[in-house]
Amino acid sequence: MNKIIHCRLDKLKPPDFDVRITPNPEKDDELRDSIKEFGVLLPLIVKETDSGLEIVAGSRRFRESGRAGLVAVPCIIVKTAGAAAEKIKFHENFKRLDLSHIDQAYSFAHMIKQYDMTETQISVLVGKSLAYVSQHLSLLQTDPNLIAAVHDGRINFSVARELVRCKDADERSRLMAFIEKNGATSEVVTKWVQESNRETAIVENETINYHATQQTSTPQTPLYPCAGCETPKPLLDMILVKLCRECHNVIFLEIEKEKMKIRQNQALKTSEPA
Repeated sequence: MNKIIHCRLDKLKPPDFDVRITPNPEKDDELRDSIKEFGVLLPLIVKETDSGLEIVAGSRRFRESGRAGLVAVPCIIVKTAGAAAEKIKFHENFKRLDLSHIDQAYSFAHMIKQYDMTETQISVLVGKSLAYVSQHLSLLQTDPNLIAAVHDGRINFSVARELVRCKDADERSRLMAFIEKNGATSEVVTKWVQESNRETAIVENETINYHATQQTSTPQTPLYPCAGCETPKPLLDMILVKLCRECHNVIFLEIEKEKMKIRQNQALKTSEPA
C-alpha cells in the first residue's frame, strides 16, 4: 500500500508537461485560500526520477501551497512512468476541475508526440470516443484565431468543431466573426460550412478548367439562400434571429402565404391575353 509522506516543496519537481494550460485565476485563488485555512487535504501524486521527485498529479496544489506559505505537502509516491503516469495526470485534472477543450487538445497532442500513441490508444486511455479525440486534435491544426476564440470562450467547442471542416480559410474567418457577434448553433453552422464547401468545390473545379483551357475564372464569395425569399445572399448581408418553435412556425407560415400570393399573381398575369 502506498504511504503518505510529507515532502518539502523545494524538493519537488513540476511535471515537464502540465495538462492544465488554460489559467483560471479565480479557481486558483479559491484553492490557495482553502489551503491556507485547511491545508492540503488531498495528497499530491509523485514519482521518483533521476533528478528527484516529480509531480504526476497535483501541480495546482503544489503551486497554490507555495502561494499559501506552506513549506511541505503530503505526497504519495507511485512507481509508474510514461503513458500510465499521463493517465493519472489526465484523469485527476479532468475529474477534479474540468479541463478546457484546448487543454484536452494539447494533452492529446502531447501523448502522441511524447509516447508515440495513436488516437485509438488515447481514446481508450482517457475514456473518450475516437471521434472526440480526433475532433480536439483537428482543432489544433486549424486557424490560430479559432483556437484563441475557443480558448477565450468567444466560440464554444461544438461550433468550432464544425468550423474546422470549412475548407476556405477566408470564409471560415468570416463565419467566425459573424458567429462571435451574432451567435449561432452548431446545427446552423454545419449547414453554412456545407454550403461553403460546396461553393469551394465549384471554384476549385473552375480553377482546374482554367488551367486546362487558359480561360479566366473569378472566385466568388459564397452565397447562402435566405430562409424567407430563398434569394442567395452573402453571409454578412444576413441577420441571425433566434426563434422558439412556435414563433418560427407562425412567421414562416405567413411567409409561405405571401409567396403563394406572389405565385398566384404571376400566374394570372401570364394567363391574361396580350
